[in-house]
Amino acid sequence: MIYHEGLSITNLFLAIAFLINAGIGLFVFFRQLPKRRIKILFSVLTWALALWNFSILMIFVLRDPSSKLFWGRMSFAAMSIAPVAFLVFTLFFPREKWMISNRELFWVSIPSIFFVYFSFTTLIVRSVEWHNLTTRYGSAHPAFAVFVLSNIIIGLFFLLKSHKSSIGLERLQVKYCFLGMFATSLLGITSNLILPLLGTSKLSNIGPSSTIIMVGFITYAILKYRLMDINIVLKKGTTYFLLMLLLFVPSILLIVLGQKVFFKEVNYPFSAIILSLLLLVAFFFHQIKPGAEKSSRVLPF
Repeated sequence: MIYHEGLSITNLFLAIAFLINAGIGLFVFFRQLPKRRIKILFSVLTWALALWNFSILMIFVLRDPSSKLFWGRMSFAAMSIAPVAFLVFTLFFPREKWMISNRELFWVSIPSIFFVYFSFTTLIVRSVEWHNLTTRYGSAHPAFAVFVLSNIIIGLFFLLKSHKSSIGLERLQVKYCFLGMFATSLLGITSNLILPLLGTSKLSNIGPSSTIIMVGFITYAILKYRLMDINIVLKKGTTYFLLMLLLFVPSILLIVLGQKVFFKEVNYPFSAIILSLLLLVAFFFHQIKPGAEKSSRVLPF
């Protein structure tokens, strides 16, 4: 029997976490902010977490074992990027206290690049028994575990160090950033690293879903303590997000209902692709609208 959940609370939380992480990453990346490298690193971190959310979601909803194995390995690729992005982010947050060149950042990222490649080989994951969600790991998995843990621990250490050396507003920013990332890291390490080593991956949805906690703390810090100087921008973005939510919830229902009516079953990867396309169209429509309106004024007709 192949493990399959379909629509459930678990999948709903994973889908929400994916949309929030991907959306905030896009939102921050395309804004004109003074701290450019912090902005890029934060976006990369949220995108890596979004890919982690989506990969685990695909594991729970897909039926084909080979597809499940692919997305299982993709989840490891995502988690090869997120810890390094988190570590480097802590070096620059809340302000660039460490003089690090782009070349040095590249060298720091090299282990991440290797583990992304290894994630799609038997060196990390050899096979998965989907009826009971247990994983057989490859010879490089212990090194992967050390890599993830060390980056997270060092990153949290740098946040603590920044908290002790900061005062006033910066101290509050670091405090909420640390609390959110510590809670997410603790749950993620337990459910997606320690428990699988003990023989079960049934709780592997908890780690990705817990990224909502981190996003919640950081969003609170943005709104209350002007984290990364984008609180005003985010307030405007919240309005756009609510409007998009009112449009996309009916769209999701129509996509699912249409597949049920015409094809007698719901294809979740297809539904995710259609929803992603709708999100991209809505996002880029808002970006190109001012330019299109400006161009239309100079047309001869």
